[in-house]
Amino acid sequence: MCPLLWAAGNAFPAVAQTPPATLVLAMPVTTYRSIQGPWLVSIYREAFAQLGLRMEVRPLPANRASVMASAGLVDGDLHRGHSYGALHPELVRVEQAHFAAAFAVYSRLPGLRLAPGWDGLSHTRLRVEHVLGSVTSTRELTQRVPVTLLSTVTDAQLGLRKLVLDRADLLVALDQIVDPLLGLEDYRRGGIRKVAVLGQADGYLYLHKQHAALAPRLAQVLARMKRTGRIAQLEKQARLNWVPPQSRAEPPDSDETRG
Repeated sequence: MCPLLWAAGNAFPAVAQTPPATLVLAMPVTTYRSIQGPWLVSIYREAFAQLGLRMEVRPLPANRASVMASAGLVDGDLHRGHSYGALHPELVRVEQAHFAAAFAVYSRLPGLRLAPGWDGLSHTRLRVEHVLGSVTSTRELTQRVPVTLLSTVTDAQLGLRKLVLDRADLLVALDQIVDPLLGLEDYRRGGIRKVAVLGQADGYLYLHKQHAALAPRLAQVLARMKRTGRIAQLEKQARLNWVPPQSRAEPPDSDETRG
């Protein structure tokens, strides 16, 4: 059991000299349910094993995962963007991205064209959905899209469903998550396609600062796994075994948060 899993209100633990035998890492539940989930778990189980450590994953809503990681109630946050660290000084980024993805725009509007990059959405008059919990998409979209046209969904599948039901015009989400879903019958028949790529979205592990000494060691392991093609092998295995979760027929209003 990880010694950092303390009840809220306990005294903050002293700086650890060595990592615990098992690290408990939060993962945003939307990531956990996507193709990225099993891929990430397989990457880090293997990486930690090379350092003689074990890993336990705790799927949580994105905001709760962030709070618990920052407070030291879990040992880290398994999948966040590069800019996330600037907002969370209690966390240390492992300076080797586990994989690269991109933010992209999806739509079923025929003939729609958008310029690449976030500025392609500036002053749009279309209804834009994005996935709740993303620091980058929230920052970029709130600077460009009128608040009356911007809303969030809890996961990419709900966003795709809203496109099919004509309750949104555009969905902004990670291509690694959405592209595998476009082959599903509902979305294929709905004519949903990728319209533009907005920007890079590399993913990183963040450790609580008590485990700062572990970060460079993990970065070296990840770099070696990339160099040998092991991370690509694990991706192939994850894609072969992944079964998309069932989407609900009608996305409920309780799953949305207006911009």
